[in-house]
Amino acid sequence: MTDIPWFFQRGETLFVKIFVQPGAKKTAIDKIYGQELRITVNAPQERGAANTALIAFLSALLNVSQSSITICKGRTSRHKTVAITNAPITKICERLAFCVKKKIGSK
Repeated sequence: MTDIPWFFQRGETLFVKIFVQPGAKKTAIDKIYGQELRITVNAPQERGAANTALIAFLSALLNVSQSSITICKGRTSRHKTVAITNAPITKICERLAFCVKKKIGSK
């Protein structure tokens, strides 16, 4: 995992660096944006709607509960670090890599 700059592991927690683009036509993985994974969300950045949409999207995409995903850095910024706990890290990493390659999202 060391060759992928947008996620890292500490203990049993996986951290994902994300650049969120709110107000998009659809919620989807877009591309690698510098050292972050760019995700577009079909929600405004007002009152935490984009954060809620991001967590719901990642939960469905990675097949983990929403309570396993927390925004640990950047709650009011487009640059976020998300922590994923209580999940099989190897499978999550493989799923994320696959989704980036295929640009998976909702319509």
